[in-house]
Formats: sequence, structure tokens, C-alpha cells
Amino acid sequence: MAPHDHDMGLECNGDHSDPHKGSWKGHVLPGCVFIIWGAWWSWCILTSYICHRESGRPYRSRAWFPLRLPGRVRRSLWFLEPALKIAVPAVGVSLELLLDHDPVEYRNLVCPKGSLYAGRFSLSHLNNWQHAASYPAFVLSGLVDIAAAYVRFPPGTCQAVLGCAFGVMAFLMGTHEKHEPQDKVVHWLLFVAMLLSTATVFLELALPRNVLAGVAKATAVLLQGAWLVQIASIEFEGRPQWSHDYSGGAIVAPVAFCSIAVLVLASVLAFYLLLVLLSRRGLLQGAALVPALEAEGEEESEQHEENCRSCELPCYHPIHGCFDSANHSEHSADVDVEGGGGEGLPGASSPKQRASSRPMSLQLAAATHYPSSL
Repeated sequence: MAPHDHDMGLECNGDHSDPHKGSWKGHVLPGCVFIIWGAWWSWCILTSYICHRESGRPYRSRAWFPLRLPGRVRRSLWFLEPALKIAVPAVGVSLELLLDHDPVEYRNLVCPKGSLYAGRFSLSHLNNWQHAASYPAFVLSGLVDIAAAYVRFPPGTCQAVLGCAFGVMAFLMGTHEKHEPQDKVVHWLLFVAMLLSTATVFLELALPRNVLAGVAKATAVLLQGAWLVQIASIEFEGRPQWSHDYSGGAIVAPVAFCSIAVLVLASVLAFYLLLVLLSRRGLLQGAALVPALEAEGEEESEQHEENCRSCELPCYHPIHGCFDSANHSEHSADVDVEGGGGEGLPGASSPKQRASSRPMSLQLAAATHYPSSL
């Protein structure tokens, strides 16, 4: 007689375990990643806005920020953020499905042949698989960021794929099954934070010239990371106030979430005031890691053109000599690729001819450290 579902053990061999519990480091590590990511965005967005405002040049958003360092190291670290979007999720998947277990063993999705429940989903492993499923979309986002440096995508592609990555994570968290009331509340609040991250990424895509949209994106990601760390404290540190034996924790959790949200917002505003003070004292312009301005002179524009001799598409990238799609603005749709080509190709023209035939807005974009295509 086949066993009923309620008699079925959570392990493939019939043993019972709790498949819905994560771990302290399983929340703290991704939380720290999002905090660092949000802090990096806050730095880049706010310093870029301040420098552009003081120079009288318009601000525009970016899907990601190159790591701007002096010297030859600059070339190798230009794609650091997209590379980390590929590497860090890959490590996360490895931890969820293999490395973060004692003993180290692969967390199979389906019970293997020979086990009591062979062919069924391994219920004790589904929590790991749900977590792991939220990472590949970020890998795709990093790959698109890099590919868009060499292939012309529609304007906003990098930002849209990034928004979809956050959306996938939010959807999986929203459908993440929990049983304890407090567990449900804290993870529902995490879903809210992830939903805010998703919404602000698409808001910035719709309003590329509005710095507040970018600041909202960075703040939402900071909140998401901070709440993940707070969940680790609530669920895994054994504090009596967060005991599952009574309903107090479930009631106070939303208060804690709002308090952290206000604290994160206040921190971002205080950071902006600090950057303004540094800028007024002349300590911000030219500093390492500060995003460059949109136009920095005709000499660099000529160098850009010389770097583009072998490119088949219009090329504005100052580092690797091809396309940079981290930027997106109204200039993006104006790029003309019909007559351009590499030397020796039909319709090819010299760099100076291509520069003179472009609209003035694109000639300005060609002179930037962060050129325009997405």
C-alpha cells in the first residue's frame, strides 16, 4: 500500500527533518553582499550627481558602474561589477546545493533510485533549491552587461535585465513557504524589500535623468541587505524576545523593519551631506573611484576614435575600445550604425569622418569616460 503524503518523511529515506529552516550565515552572507552593493551604488550615484551638478552637466543613470582607478589596473577592473554579478551568485549556488552542508554532499532535487520515496522531490532539499533559483538571473544580468560592451542592445536592456533579476528573487521569496507566524512575517517583509528593489530599478529605467530614482534603488538594496542580517539575528541567535513560543515577535517585526528602513534612509541622506561638504572643500573632484563627467575634452574624444578603428559598430568606450551599454539616455536611440564599419569594410569611414557626421549629442558622448549607448 502506498504511503499517504502526511505519513511521508521529509527525507528520501523516510526520516523527518525541518526543510524550511535556513541558517545564520545563509542570511548574513547575502545580506552583506546587498549592503556592499547598495553602498557602492550610493557612492557612485551621489558622487556622480554632485560632480555633474557642479560642472553644469546633466546627470544620467547607469545600470552598473565601472571601477575607476588610475593606471593600468583600470583596464582590468573596468568590468568588476558585472564580473561579481556572475561570480558571487555562482558561489551562492555552490553553497546552497553543495558546500554549505555537513557532510559536504550535493542536495539532490529528486530522491534517488533505491530510496524509500524514489522519484519524488526531496522535500528537505527544496528550501536550498528555492534559494539557489534566485541567483541565475543575476548571472544573466552580469553576462548581458559584459556582452553589451560588444553588441548593440536596445536602450535600457542592462537595466531591464537587472530589474528582472530582482523580480525573480522577489517572486521566489513571495512564494517561499513558512509555517511559524514570526517566520512568515519576517520573510514577508523581506519580500517587500525585494519588491522595492525591483520597482526602483525599473523606476530608474523610466527616469534615467532623475537622481532620486537612483538613490531610491540604492536605498532599497541597502534595506534588503540590512533586513537579511536582521532576520539572522531574529531567527538564529536564540534571543528570548524573538522566541517562536509566543506572538510578540510577529507583532514587533514590522516595527523593526520600519525602524531599519528609516535608519537606512537617514544614513544615505547623511552620506550625501558628507559628500557635499567634501566637494565644497575640493576633496571630491579627481578622487579615486569618483565617476567621471560626461564630457572631458576634445583630446580624449580623438583618442576614443583612434581606439575604435577595428570596431564594426560606433564605439565610445575609453577602456576596451568597443561598446559600453551601462549608460542609457535619450542619446542612445540616436546612434547610427548603418554606415559605420571597420576599416576595409563597405561603407567604412575614417574616425574623424564618423565623428563629424554624428549628432553633436553623440560627439559629446564620445568624449565621456562613461559613454552613451544604454
